[in-house]
Amino acid sequence: MGPSARTLRRVDLDTQLRITESQTERRKLHEAYLIHESQTLRHQREKITITDFEVLKTLGHGGFGVVRLVRDKTTREIFAMKVLRKCEMIKMKQESHVRAERDLLGCASEVAEWIVRLVYTFQDPDYLYFVLEFMPGGDLLGLLIKLDIFNEDFAKHYCAEMVMAIEEVHKLGMIHRDVKPDNFLFNSQGHLRLADFGLATDFYSWRQRNSLFDDQVVTNIAEASPVNVIPAQPPHQVLSKSAKTSMRKFAAFSIVGTNNYIAPEVLRSNSSQGYDKSCDWWSLGVILFEMLFGFPPFCSKTQSQTKTKILNWRQSLVFPDQPVVSENAKDLIRRLICDAGNRFGSKPIGDAEDIKAHPWFSGTDWEQLHAITPPFVPDLQENTDTSYFEQVDEDEIQRMLQVNSSTKDNEKTADMIDAEKRLAFVGFTYRAPKAHSKTVKVAQPSKLGDAQAFNGFKIIDKEDSDSIDSL
Repeated sequence: MGPSARTLRRVDLDTQLRITESQTERRKLHEAYLIHESQTLRHQREKITITDFEVLKTLGHGGFGVVRLVRDKTTREIFAMKVLRKCEMIKMKQESHVRAERDLLGCASEVAEWIVRLVYTFQDPDYLYFVLEFMPGGDLLGLLIKLDIFNEDFAKHYCAEMVMAIEEVHKLGMIHRDVKPDNFLFNSQGHLRLADFGLATDFYSWRQRNSLFDDQVVTNIAEASPVNVIPAQPPHQVLSKSAKTSMRKFAAFSIVGTNNYIAPEVLRSNSSQGYDKSCDWWSLGVILFEMLFGFPPFCSKTQSQTKTKILNWRQSLVFPDQPVVSENAKDLIRRLICDAGNRFGSKPIGDAEDIKAHPWFSGTDWEQLHAITPPFVPDLQENTDTSYFEQVDEDEIQRMLQVNSSTKDNEKTADMIDAEKRLAFVGFTYRAPKAHSKTVKVAQPSKLGDAQAFNGFKIIDKEDSDSIDSL
């Protein structure tokens, strides 16, 4: 993950001191830094538990847990709380994915503008908790289901915001690996934030972390043999809007994830052959295609057929005649959905620069994108408004949790299970510095990627053995 947050805050100070001539101002900067560090450490040591929150309602559920709307009993702030069952995470070998998400969100919480802000992580004997900023506008998948097709100006704005979000992830030294519409959430102003970093990995250790796909490599390649190529057939010719809606919802709730947006090099990857950050830009190209044409370019009735289409993308990528889409938009899609070595965003330096400079984005003010009123602004009645989320059957949630709790590995004793739950997530606890509420700043943040932009985080948990400098 690179230098620790404490180190980066020190770099922040050193940078400010170098450009400040007045001794008085230099002394003030140093004093402010010491005060900030003291407040950060004191704040981090305050233990937080589930009893500090009031549960208001359930926002959704997945294969490993639930997401709930909660209110901080002390500050009255509204948050989204993701609750994950430890037994399920261990059984499905998701420990490293949970830690990757916590690490990246923690690093991003102070500096990133296009990534969902993490406020706390904590745990108890049975559950892991992520407390995140509440994004009341729902997700991009929901908007796609509602509108089906975006006009180009509408799609261009949100594609630009997705570019900014993915670029932020890469500047943190990470690959997201699961870029898809339901991982882009709308805040109350209608701007997108990227979420769900459970499959994220850093640039330099993918060889140790990409085992998620290893078991499918031989099957994927066999299915992709030329004799198995599925003739390209735009799904809109055979699928009604209701059928596409059902397909999208099914993919969103699939435990194993959806293959529609995965780059071919990821599907082929194994211990001796991998991929880089450009796989996220492939996924962006697929989302752009879906926004403009109403369906992902490789979607099929089965995951096996979808994989085959992706691995044979040269034959499968076909642009429908309707709706009419500009040649510039199609050209950008082709430059994202292509071989990794030729793909926009594949350069070691520059990352998103080729994408931003593409003619389709002509006129886009990248520096002021966050200040522009987006084409979709949620109509919210209050800060706990969840009208952009589907109604959740609470009884169904309880039944799901009960089923999961009854499927523990019977070969393991209760003591063994408890030991695994206790040891697998040491160091998980995190608390964002109070600066997340904009009350403490050492210096004005610069563009993400500069070291001085980092006002990072610490892990301090009385129950954990991590040192303060462990990040």
